[in-house]
Amino acid sequence: MSPSKSFIHVVLPWLAVFVGLMLPGKLANAQSGYTWEQIKSKFETANLALQADEINVQEMKAQEITAYLRPNPQLTLSADGTQIAPHEGIWRPLSGTALLSSFSYLHERDNKRELRLQVHKRVRR
Repeated sequence: MSPSKSFIHVVLPWLAVFVGLMLPGKLANAQSGYTWEQIKSKFETANLALQADEINVQEMKAQEITAYLRPNPQLTLSADGTQIAPHEGIWRPLSGTALLSSFSYLHERDNKRELRLQVHKRVRR
């Protein structure tokens, strides 16, 4: 056997096996790695407890804002006893009408509004 034939019979098959094994790995797309932001966003979307806690924090902030608001004054006007249809042929629509009005305003004493705000700030922490 000549040296060129031994090279062809021994080395060439091993070279073909090596290339055959390495080539598909290079042609296949490699899986890309995740960045920290991608992992964090996947975790946040999948974790229901975390989402519920975020909603609770938002509600606490809203309660803190509304704790310091002043209540609106309320004015009420009402009419009662208005005659809508004629009675025994006589129709006097405003003869028995009673007008009622009321006004109310919640007056807070002793800095209650500020105390409510402080309580909600403590609860949120």
